Amino acid sequence: MRISILCFAVCVSASFLPHKEHGSKKQDPKSIIIDTDMLNFQQDDDPLAIGLANVFHMHDEARVLGIIDKALGAAVPVAIKKPVDNSPQTIDTEYPSYREYLTGLTYNFPEDIKDGSNTTTPIRLYRQLLSQAPHNSVTITAIGFLNNLYDLLHSQSDDITNLNGFELVREKVAELVVQGNPTGSSFNFLRYNATYAEYVLTKWPGRITFVPDAIGDSVYIGRRLTTELDINVHPVAYSFATCIGINQTHQAWDGKCFYV
Repeated sequence: MRISILCFAVCVSASFLPHKEHGSKKQDPKSIIIDTDMLNFQQDDDPLAIGLANVFHMHDEARVLGIIDKALGAAVPVAIKKPVDNSPQTIDTEYPSYREYLTGLTYNFPEDIKDGSNTTTPIRLYRQLLSQAPHNSVTITAIGFLNNLYDLLHSQSDDITNLNGFELVREKVAELVVQGNPTGSSFNFLRYNATYAEYVLTKWPGRITFVPDAIGDSVYIGRRLTTELDINVHPVAYSFATCIGINQTHQAWDGKCFYV
């Protein structure tokens, strides 16, 4: 199995992975679905969150069931997004933008799906993953816009399961963790379509944990990634170098949301 996220195993595993006391009983890893937008404009921290997910997955601290993407770009960086057990991904592409890194990641790093033409739809993947999961076992980490979750809630019974979207979420999802403020405005809630966020956050049939913007405002990353690692080898370093520039920093809103 090819994993091109080894930079994070070296750079962040020691400081980010939870400390375990000697002799303490190991808890079962959380089963997680990551819902990301992989925005490809000038500043973007989604690669950090996907990189951390791989580190936690490789260390058996989390079980990444799949990654669902609302990508504003021409391709999806599966070199970052592909966990060790080849968890499935899906994409929904729209248009390229300034300093986009997705094309370079997709075609210059090991991955399988290239432009995503051989993937399923976001909602079908959601329904497949949730239907196969044990009762009340899945954590959804939403680090992007909430349009896919809106569509999931509106989904109807199909060949995958007789449950509709609300029933499926109520039965299978233990927690929804969202990057955004519980009150006031947040980029992920307002930038794309506020109707989606309003509906999901008020109608969600279960627990929601908000990770406020202020936490990520004070956490910066990027300088060491782009100066101490080979950006032609490490996909997260490449993403930051292309997106924000070498020896620059950027807030880690999405990364800390996954860590929570």
